[in-house]
Amino acid sequence: MPDTEADAITLCDENLRKLGWNLEKFKKNHTLKDLFPNVSFTENEGKHRPDYTLILGDKVILIEAKKKGVDLRAAIAEARESAKILKKYSINVPYIYACDGKRWYMQNLEANTVEVPVERFLKPEEIPVTLNP
Repeated sequence: MPDTEADAITLCDENLRKLGWNLEKFKKNHTLKDLFPNVSFTENEGKHRPDYTLILGDKVILIEAKKKGVDLRAAIAEARESAKILKKYSINVPYIYACDGKRWYMQNLEANTVEVPVERFLKPEEIPVTLNP
C-alpha cells in the first residue's frame, strides 16, 4: 500500500494505464479555476483541486487519490464537494471516485447512490455506455 499520496497517485496512474487509459486525457492536480477558466467561481470555490479530472464533452469525472490509511469515503466526500461546486455552475459530474492505489470507491451522483467499493475505474470503452445509457 502507498505510504504517501504521491505513491497512491503513482499506483493509480499504473491502474489507469493497465485499463487502457492515456493519462494525458486526465487533468491532474489542477484547480477548478484552472480547469474551467470561463466559470466565475468564488475565490474559495476556484481553489478546489481534484487529483484527477476527466472532462468528456459536457460531463466530468473526478478522482481523489489518498495514501494508505485514509478512509476512501472521506476522499469521496472531498470529490463530492468539488462536484457540488461544479454542479452549481451547470457542469455535470455524474461519477466520482477515490483510490489509494489498491482499492477504489465510486459514487454515482446522477442516481444519488452512496459511495461503494468497486473493483476498478472504468475502461475507456465503457465510458460511452456508462455516461449515455
